[in-house]
Amino acid sequence: MSYSNKEEYSDTGFFIGSALAFSDGILRHTASEFPFVRFIRLATIEDLLGGGKDEVKHCCVIIVDESQANELAANIESLFETFEKARVALSYRQIKVAQDFLQQGSEINPLSQVGILPMRLEIDHWAAVLRLIMGGERYVPYELLEGVREDQAPAASKAATKKPKRLALLTERARHILTSVSEGTQHNTIAA
Repeated sequence: MSYSNKEEYSDTGFFIGSALAFSDGILRHTASEFPFVRFIRLATIEDLLGGGKDEVKHCCVIIVDESQANELAANIESLFETFEKARVALSYRQIKVAQDFLQQGSEINPLSQVGILPMRLEIDHWAAVLRLIMGGERYVPYELLEGVREDQAPAASKAATKKPKRLALLTERARHILTSVSEGTQHNTIAA
């Protein structure tokens, strides 16, 4: 299934997973948010790796559903070799799956370059995270860092984990507000 606003596109994005993981609505929304990117849903990573040369040349982003986390880990080197310009991210709904995936990576492992895309965000926040990933950032949600050892934490998040004393000084309400803001909760909801 593919959605695009324009007949001509400069890039292609792939969602790897079932229609339950990446609905037609998600594909339509991403097509409207990123009008020059054609988004295609494929069932498996093998389907992607067996694709045509045109997909390889134009691929800018690959989002893999959490149900295929092990396949992503097993094929990450092939993906990076085949799709040199593409950004890769694991989408998740279950925190434990994403934490386990993060723990597999280290700074020298290709998995350390894979971003993490939470699927439980409001659609506008979700699109903003996708935009970061497509722009070359490796996004890892704060909620995942609690289960990752400091030596395995992504480089960008290591600085945040070095200051636990400051977090301990916050009240429970202040920590709740900080968590809500980091998850992208609307300001009026936080204020309520």
